[in-house]
Amino acid sequence: MRSAAVKMIVVFMALLTIMGCGGQALDRPEQAAVNDAEDVIDKHGEMKNDELLDAFVIGDRDVVRVVRYTTEGDPLFYTLSRKQEGLEVRYDTSQDKFGSSTVKSYVCQSLQKTETNNGYAYQLNECGRAGKTITLIETRT
Repeated sequence: MRSAAVKMIVVFMALLTIMGCGGQALDRPEQAAVNDAEDVIDKHGEMKNDELLDAFVIGDRDVVRVVRYTTEGDPLFYTLSRKQEGLEVRYDTSQDKFGSSTVKSYVCQSLQKTETNNGYAYQLNECGRAGKTITLIETRT
């Protein structure tokens, strides 16, 4: 009888372990891969495919993804989508080994490209409840 109780405990612990691991996998954001042809890439000021972001600014695209790299080389993903209430911005830091590894979303009212002293900047305007302005990308020409 004692061995049956031990077997039941082992089976129960194994099931808890399996169920626990399964829940953790579902809670993690899906790992995104950088698409060199379809993503706007900002690697420390060196831009690639910025014409896709320009097309989004003027309304020729409804969705665009911007990939910015950290100092250590990890990608940060910004997915911008047009919605009725404004621009939905999804900010994904799940691949940043030294960051918070989160996915957040907020709504901004507009995205504008403006000239700066040394180049240009893409700024998200009236973001979140506080109505902040966020510089998405700033480059030098």
